[in-house]
Amino acid sequence: MPAQPPTSQTFILRVWLEPGPGGDAGEWRGELKSVPGGETAYFRGWNGVGPALRRAVEEQGIGNRE
Repeated sequence: MPAQPPTSQTFILRVWLEPGPGGDAGEWRGELKSVPGGETAYFRGWNGVGPALRRAVEEQGIGNRE
């Protein structure tokens, strides 16, 4: 019997504010880590969270479900 692809995946999301030059507000950065596989994706800005998560889920073989 062929192995079934996983139907769910767990991630750790870590975000931090990267200081800007000269005391500017800076930029939000983040790391999305797969548990327990450990694959890690990095992103910049809040708009980067969605695409990073989508790529990580698709790479895990969960599929492209809307």
